[in-house]
Amino acid sequence: LAPTAGSDRAPVFLVGFPRSGTALLNQVLAAHPDIQVLEEKTTLSVVRDHLLARGDDFPANLFDIPEAELAPLRALYYQAVDRLVTRGPDTLLVDKLPLNILDAGLIHRLFPDAGFILAQRHPCDVCLDCFTHPFALSEGAAHFTRLDDTVGFYEQVMSLWQTQRETLALNVHEVRHEDLVAGHEQTARKLLEFLGVSWDDGILAPLDAANGVAMPAGRWRTFEIHMAPYQQHLRPFLKGFGYADGGT
Repeated sequence: LAPTAGSDRAPVFLVGFPRSGTALLNQVLAAHPDIQVLEEKTTLSVVRDHLLARGDDFPANLFDIPEAELAPLRALYYQAVDRLVTRGPDTLLVDKLPLNILDAGLIHRLFPDAGFILAQRHPCDVCLDCFTHPFALSEGAAHFTRLDDTVGFYEQVMSLWQTQRETLALNVHEVRHEDLVAGHEQTARKLLEFLGVSWDDGILAPLDAANGVAMPAGRWRTFEIHMAPYQQHLRPFLKGFGYADGGT
C-alpha cells in the first residue's frame, strides 16, 4: 500500500456488513505490533458532516471537489483520529467501522491509495444474525428489527459496495470469516501480505481463542424455513461473493 502525501501512510479501512466477522479481524490485527486499530469510531463522519454543512451538493459533487481541497479534508480526518489515539510513527492505522462500507467513495476520494479489508460471511448467516442479535439502539440497528428489513438493508448496502468497488477499482482484500476460522494461519498470512507487514506469531492467539466460539457457519440452515422467502433476494450475493447457491 502506497503512502499518502507527507509522512502519513494511507489508512486501511476494515469494512463489511455487521456480523460479518469484523470483530475477530479486529482482534487479529490489533495483536500485531506494527498495526494500530481504531475501533468503532466515527472519524470519517467528521469529514462527511463538514461537506454536508457546506451545502454545495455533496455527495453528488464528490468527484468534482478540487484537488486543492482534499488535503484540508484529510487533515480533518486525522484530527478526529488524533483526538482518540496517539498514532505511532511506524505503525499502520486500520480504521475499523463496518458501515464505513457505505462511504467507500468518500474514502477513495480522500485516500486514493487506501486499502480496504472486506469482512465477508455467508449472506444468509449475516442477515439472520443481524436480525437476532441484541444490538444497542442506533440508526444502523433500526434496520434489524424485522427480517425482511434486514435483508433489504443488506441488498442496498452490498449492491452499493459492489458498484463502488467496480467503478472506482478499489484496492480490496476479502477475508471470509469461514476461512479465517477453518484455516486461520494461511488466511492471516495472506492478509498481512496485503497490508505489507511482516508475519508475527502473536496474531494467532486471538484465532486460537476463537476456536469453537466463533460465529458458526451454516447456522441459518436451522432456520431455513424462515430464510426461504429471501433466497431470491440474496442469490445474486451468494453467487457474486463466491458462496454456493444456497450452500454454506
